[in-house]
Amino acid sequence: MRVFLRNIARHQKRWFARWHLYLGLGAGVIVAIVGLTGSILVFRDEIDQALNPALLRVEPRGLKLSFDRVIPLIKAQRPALKFQYLYDEQGLPDTPYQLFETKTRNQVYVDPYSGRILGERNYESSFIGFTLRLHRTLLIPAAGRYLVGLSALTLLILTISGLRLWIPKKWKQLRAGLTVNFKAGFKRQNYDWHNVLGLYSAPVVSLLSLTGFCITFSTAVIPVLFLLSFQSPKSLSNLLNPKSAWQKGAKPVPLSEVLATGLQAVPGSTVRGLFIPDTVTGAYRIDLSSPGKPKSGERDLVIVDQFTGKILFNTRTELPNIGRAYLSWLTPVHYGTFGGRPTQVLALIGSFMPFVLCVTGFIIWYPRWKKSGRRRRPLPQPDLQP
Repeated sequence: MRVFLRNIARHQKRWFARWHLYLGLGAGVIVAIVGLTGSILVFRDEIDQALNPALLRVEPRGLKLSFDRVIPLIKAQRPALKFQYLYDEQGLPDTPYQLFETKTRNQVYVDPYSGRILGERNYESSFIGFTLRLHRTLLIPAAGRYLVGLSALTLLILTISGLRLWIPKKWKQLRAGLTVNFKAGFKRQNYDWHNVLGLYSAPVVSLLSLTGFCITFSTAVIPVLFLLSFQSPKSLSNLLNPKSAWQKGAKPVPLSEVLATGLQAVPGSTVRGLFIPDTVTGAYRIDLSSPGKPKSGERDLVIVDQFTGKILFNTRTELPNIGRAYLSWLTPVHYGTFGGRPTQVLALIGSFMPFVLCVTGFIIWYPRWKKSGRRRRPLPQPDLQP
């Protein structure tokens, strides 16, 4: 029996080793790029504010104006300005309101205390905007987003297979697998660093890769959450494709009433974002933040009919608890912002690890590949011609 189990362990290790090698070679560069850009994005707000203080910082002066009061002030300054989304991204006293201009795809920044337009920029061409696009899509249209999502799944498999390969054959070898032998040569130290860093960072890297995969494939994950909660996903149509009940001659509900409806639907919340419909069948989407929720990521969402004021969807009542937790915590966990600086530092280290493991793994593999190539090379044949 002991011999049988030992043979299974050897077979598993060979199988995991193949997967680890092939996936590392096939997706190592992509995983490294996504990890490096992710480590920058952990502190994207701080970096962006430091690079653009005139746009992204304001002097706190009491309470911020509500969205229904600030929108007329914006339109008075720029009557031709067309925008669909107005949001208070960080919700802090010293951060401005931002709105997304439909025509130019620029971001316009507004003083939340006076309604004065501070300026605008093309976010995608900024340093953080470029880094975010590289992280999410590798700058590849359409397919890039799914390529990144699959690379996150690959990273999770690499982490699991690496843990299986790390398990020592004998317990007395455990200590050697937990430390780096600094007295050894470069190759041995590199091997130890690859194992040790992979082991200690595995929990964080696994969490980051899993949440990254879920962010990319959310439209597939959310229905699964409904099924796991034994609830029908029929209300998802109102979330994915909400439509207002338009009739000829119908007048939109005042924006102040729309916002009040959203605040009543989620007691104690504050409005953090507002999607303004640009068609007669579109609906208002109100992003709400509640006390105790993380400051970043997806929060409670209320969708309101623009003509009747009726609530079409409310995450507080129509999503199962696991679905609400998913929307509220997915992005904060992925970027490490849910616990302040300590979790951000952990996310920074975890995001940087794929690059380090890619480099150390390549250093382990390349000499072996080169050596095996020499072995396979045919010997020169003697010249038999006279």
